[in-house]
Amino acid sequence: MSTNVIGVGSGAVGAPTNASLSQVLFRGGNYLLDLLTRFSALARKIQVRQKKKRLRICESVPLGDKRFVAVIQVDDQQFLLGGSANSVSLLAQLEKPAEFAAVLNARVQEVNG
Repeated sequence: MSTNVIGVGSGAVGAPTNASLSQVLFRGGNYLLDLLTRFSALARKIQVRQKKKRLRICESVPLGDKRFVAVIQVDDQQFLLGGSANSVSLLAQLEKPAEFAAVLNARVQEVNG
């Protein structure tokens, strides 16, 4: 009796043939695909809602000696803050920045009009 590379006798009883091995692999692939499809459907049903943060630092610039200026956004308002090692001060409440699309449209109308 001869043996193939993986050590299974080619004439042994119960040895998998190429046809049965491909069927097993095909069924395994189908099973995996079905499992992934079900997991995807379940993930769509479970919606994880992340709480929207109200406060964020838009930009911060260090000034040396533990001093900084920063633009802070709270909801839709922006503030310019200055800080040192011992204090933080409100320097200005900033106006809401214009939307880029609105500025561009106004400029195009100005040029064309």
